[in-house]
Amino acid sequence: MKKYWLIQCTQQDFPSGVKIYAPKNNLPIMPGDSFIAVCNHDQSQQKLSGYGTVEGILSMGEKNFSGSASGKIPGLNNSLYIFQLETSIKRLSTTLNLEDYRYSLLLFAKKSVPFSHKNRAYTKLSNHDFRIITQGKIFLARTAFGKLLNALPCESKYDFIACVVKTFDTTDLRSISYKTALNFLFDFIDQRMKCSGEAIVASGKALTRLLINQNIPPSHIGIFDERELKERLILKQSAHIEHFLEQDSTLDLRTNVLGMIEENLDNETCFEKTFRNYNWPINL
Repeated sequence: MKKYWLIQCTQQDFPSGVKIYAPKNNLPIMPGDSFIAVCNHDQSQQKLSGYGTVEGILSMGEKNFSGSASGKIPGLNNSLYIFQLETSIKRLSTTLNLEDYRYSLLLFAKKSVPFSHKNRAYTKLSNHDFRIITQGKIFLARTAFGKLLNALPCESKYDFIACVVKTFDTTDLRSISYKTALNFLFDFIDQRMKCSGEAIVASGKALTRLLINQNIPPSHIGIFDERELKERLILKQSAHIEHFLEQDSTLDLRTNVLGMIEENLDNETCFEKTFRNYNWPINL
C-alpha cells in the first residue's frame, strides 16, 4: 500500500536528490511512496521545498558521524545508515512554511508535543496531510482560533473555556464548530478582556494621581509574580494595555477572517468534518 512521508533534507541535497540518515538499515520508505521535502532554514523555520514520488532507493552504507559537524543532524547520533532516494520532484505552488500548517494537519493534532518530527529524518503522513500541503490549503477557522487563543495569558484561556462550557452547556468542546468557537472567542476578547484592560488603565491613572499627592514615584509601584519570578510594574502594564486598546484592530480582523472563511466555505466544511474528533488546539 502506498505511503506518504515528510522527509528532512538540506539545501545541498535538494533538489538534485534527497538523502536520508537513518539509525537502522531497514528503511520503511519504499519505491512508489510519495513524500514532501522539508528543509530547516533555522531553529524556528522549516521550509516546504517540494514533493514527489520515490522511484528508487540506493543504500550508501554506514557512516559514523560522532565528533563531526554532521553529528549535529537533529535526532541522529553516532553510526547512521545513508540512503539516496531516486525521485521525481515538483515545486509546491505556495511559499508556506510547515509552521503555517500547524492547525491544518492531522500530524500535529494527534501529537501531544507538536513538531516532534523535527528530531526525525522521516515522519509518516496521512493521505489527508499530503493532499493539504500539496494543494496549499489552510483550515482558516482552526488556524485563526488556535493562534488567537494561544496568544492569551494562561488564566484567560481557562476563563474562556469556562465560559464556553457554561454558554454551550457541554464539556465536549469538539461538538462546537471552529467557526462558532472563533466567533465566541472574538466576543470574549471584546466583552471580557477589553473591559478588564480598560479597568487596569483607569486604575493606573488613579494610582498615579494618588501617589503623586503622597510624593511617591508611581513608576516604582508594582507586584511580584511568584509563579514567573518577575516584577510587574503597574504603570508599565497599564501603558502596554493602553497602547493595545488604542491600536486594537480586532473588529477588522474579525471581519477579514470571517469573510475569508465564507469565501472558502466548502474547504472549511471538509476541514470541520476531518477534525471533528480531535481536541481543540489549546496550549495550557
